[in-house]
Amino acid sequence: MSFDAREISNAGGTPTKLYHFFRSSGGTMLHWRYTSAQEDINVNGETWSAAAIEDEGVQVSGDAASEQVTIKVDSAVPFAKLFLGTPPSGVIYCNVWDTHVEEPTDRRLAFPGTVGGVGREELNKANIVLNSLLGSLRRRGARKQWSRGCSNVLYDKDCTLNPNDWSVLVYVTAVNGYIVTTDNLAAFVPAGQQQSFANGGWVEYADLQNIHQRRAVSNQDFNNLVMLGPTDGIVPGMLLRVTAGCRYNRDDCVNKFGNIANYGGAPDQPGKSPFDGTIVF
Repeated sequence: MSFDAREISNAGGTPTKLYHFFRSSGGTMLHWRYTSAQEDINVNGETWSAAAIEDEGVQVSGDAASEQVTIKVDSAVPFAKLFLGTPPSGVIYCNVWDTHVEEPTDRRLAFPGTVGGVGREELNKANIVLNSLLGSLRRRGARKQWSRGCSNVLYDKDCTLNPNDWSVLVYVTAVNGYIVTTDNLAAFVPAGQQQSFANGGWVEYADLQNIHQRRAVSNQDFNNLVMLGPTDGIVPGMLLRVTAGCRYNRDDCVNKFGNIANYGGAPDQPGKSPFDGTIVF
């Protein structure tokens, strides 16, 4: 019996939903699979765990950029626990499928999206808001403008620098509020950059659940890193990959990276507009 036949039958199907959350973590794909059915479902060798999970349905508005789906789930499920503290870094995708318990391999994709946020209206319930994946594809991209500062993204194809060449590995010795102390960061960075190497950069690490995370660094003071945000998940003894940051000015491009040939700004442009109406001749 096909999916369509079960949808219009009076008693030939048991409608259920499949929720597939997934993300990349250090080159490895992580998956969380749940179903609204009363028991676990096996689909092509993959187990979809039964959970107290539901959604409000997909409402097509005609504007893909504004379409959202809210999933309500028991806050005790492993995926919801990831958001108890600082939310995971990186994009988390989710596919919502319609199917029937009798034949779960025959399914229909109801909503492809990304996790926009997780909130809690009740202590034991989490609301997962999904943004439409189609909406993100239709957004207008960023456009470069003339500026004195560099308009390139650090380590992108225009910058040409390789982040692996500007990263060092250190161990965490202490965490105090927003300050993370490392064992010997100042000794590994280039001379003269003991208080500027990681400014505006980031750290990467595998948390206690072995999920790859990235957190921004505000500034460096020798072996201390002042984080731009909470430090929960970073513990003493943890290995950190510290990647250099940039102030996106000519001084950093010349003296820190030696990459002036790929500088994306125009630092010598005049401060007066040629189109302000001033008579030139």
